[in-house]
Amino acid sequence: MSFRTKTILGIAAIEFVLLSIIVWTSITVLQHAIEREAYKRADTVANLFAATASDAVLTKNLSALHSVVNEVLTSPDLRYARVFDLHQQRLAEGGDPELLTRVFVPDASFSRIDDGVLDIGYDLNVAGVHYGRVELGIDVAAIKGLLSGERQRLFFLATIEILLTGLFSFVLGHVLTRQLRTLSDGTRRLVEGDLGYQVPVHGKDELAETALAFNSMSRDLLRAHRRQEKVEQDLRTLADELEDRVQLRTQQLAALNRELQHRSLHDPLTKLPNRMLFRDRLEQALASAWREDTLVGLLIIDLDGFKEVNDTAGHHTGDALLQQTANRLRDAVRGVDTVARLGGDEFAVILHTVDDLEHACEKARELNEVIRQPVEVGGERYRVGASIGVALYPEHADTETDLLCHADAAMYSAKRQRAGVLPFEGSHQGLHPDRQSLKTELRQALNDHQFVLHYQPKVDFQSDSVSGVEALVRWQHPTRGLLMPLEFLPLAEDANLMKPLTAYVLRGVLAQCHEWVQRGLEVPVTVNISDENIQDVEFPAQVRRILDEFDVPRQLIDMGVTEGGLILDPARASDNIRKLRDLGVTITIENFGTGYSCMSYLNLQHHLVDEIRLDRSFILDMMQNENDAAVVRANIDIAHTLGLKVIASGVENEQLWDELKTFGCDGAQGYYRSRPLPPEEFIAWMQSLQQKQAVTSVA
Repeated sequence: MSFRTKTILGIAAIEFVLLSIIVWTSITVLQHAIEREAYKRADTVANLFAATASDAVLTKNLSALHSVVNEVLTSPDLRYARVFDLHQQRLAEGGDPELLTRVFVPDASFSRIDDGVLDIGYDLNVAGVHYGRVELGIDVAAIKGLLSGERQRLFFLATIEILLTGLFSFVLGHVLTRQLRTLSDGTRRLVEGDLGYQVPVHGKDELAETALAFNSMSRDLLRAHRRQEKVEQDLRTLADELEDRVQLRTQQLAALNRELQHRSLHDPLTKLPNRMLFRDRLEQALASAWREDTLVGLLIIDLDGFKEVNDTAGHHTGDALLQQTANRLRDAVRGVDTVARLGGDEFAVILHTVDDLEHACEKARELNEVIRQPVEVGGERYRVGASIGVALYPEHADTETDLLCHADAAMYSAKRQRAGVLPFEGSHQGLHPDRQSLKTELRQALNDHQFVLHYQPKVDFQSDSVSGVEALVRWQHPTRGLLMPLEFLPLAEDANLMKPLTAYVLRGVLAQCHEWVQRGLEVPVTVNISDENIQDVEFPAQVRRILDEFDVPRQLIDMGVTEGGLILDPARASDNIRKLRDLGVTITIENFGTGYSCMSYLNLQHHLVDEIRLDRSFILDMMQNENDAAVVRANIDIAHTLGLKVIASGVENEQLWDELKTFGCDGAQGYYRSRPLPPEEFIAWMQSLQQKQAVTSVA
């Protein structure tokens, strides 16, 4: 049922109830008024009749009484009349015989009159003495007819009024609900999506205000919807752009991952597989040969004469020579074979499915001839040779490590004998340390604390005093004696022991520094960090934990990193160096100028570096090689321009010492002043130096 119908029915119901009350009240009032008038008239007639008949009753003049009765009956609305004496004897009567024969019962109200006659009696009293009674019957049919007619008229009028009320209710309900219906239609339009729809406004009443509020809300909804559509469109655009960016970034990351994976497995200079990928390829080759029952040849190649070219023509020429040699080796083998650079001027070749040892040696001789061909760099021609060791799987070894050791031993024998190419023989084992055995013993050596630290002083040119020391690790082997780093550090790299070895050395240095500080001696100590460590994102946190174990001033600890470690991933290296600097330690670049050009890195990151140490390869030949001297002098000048301190390593004689001093170098270390010393010998040497300085000062 609609609201309009409810409104109309409600108004009609109210009007009907009110009209019914009015009609009922009107009929009741009219009936009571007519009854009062009828009783009043009846009382008047009875009183007049009694007054007229009283004298005749007193005189018992019956003739007169009959005359009075007849005279009264002349009134058209009197139906009967009679007179009684004191003893209820009828003295005179007249009128309707039927009515005279019935028992007289006075009527108290019109509601009890059922024969149309109002029966009324009146006592005759004179001076307070009762002497008779008169009875009258008044016809009230006309009055009842009048009353009935009035009722009908009232009901008719009520009916008309109800119809008019219904019509009025319909019109009023229509008028009242018209605006509501408009609002309802507008709401429906909004629900259906017709945002901004405006309803017509009539008048200035509350419904009109509601309609105005509705129109305002509709406009607000339209504006909000348009804003939402714009936001959704912007979001879709941003989502599309983000998807494009994510896709682009994913492609870039995939390419970067491929590049990083390639870099992690390839030598950055020659693009050949590095030692890690080479070991993996060798392992796969041996596994395949075992399954297919074939032979694998392994060649270890070390260039002869490369150092002379590198030292005389410079590192740029040396790098170019290595690159061309790598390209020649790659072109000279089959696609299934592998050429790798193991480091420096050392290469390795894996020959798949060779026929026999002679076949492998023949291939090695071919490669040696390829290497011996002149190399042109910058308009100059250079020639180098090679020493190649050959080992055959499974004839010489049935494991990857043993095969590599045997080929390595054969290469060292070939280099010593200047034989060019030599296959492995049992006698070669005595010419090269048992590397696999040493590698196996390395981890136990760490657990047994067989490594010791020696300290080589760095002497300041200006004050001729110790500006610091470099910590150098030695292996005090229980049977082989004291082993130098070159004899075991490559093995530690192969065995993934550089991290624990670096932690071992750092703890040893901090313990020694703590002891020296307790004795009143504060000497900065340089700890050399491997390339693996400086590229390890967890290394700074490891250093922090170790530093926290010792009560040592942080500024006494210097971290030495190599150029190679920086260039592998400059961003990661810089981040690690920054974190190390935040710990309070200083940073030195070791062996500066070897293999890579690090000057651009220094220009960008010199604020992270405190010192550079020139590699001994420049220093040793500086007096005989003008190029090396020029390189040393240029590096010193550039480093000073960047605010860096320069230390020369490998100073073996007084002539080099004096020359470096004239170049403006800040300090030096080398056998000219002191070899690496155990801690107590270093203290004795330092005290001796101080005594000499004191004597010189007094003199």
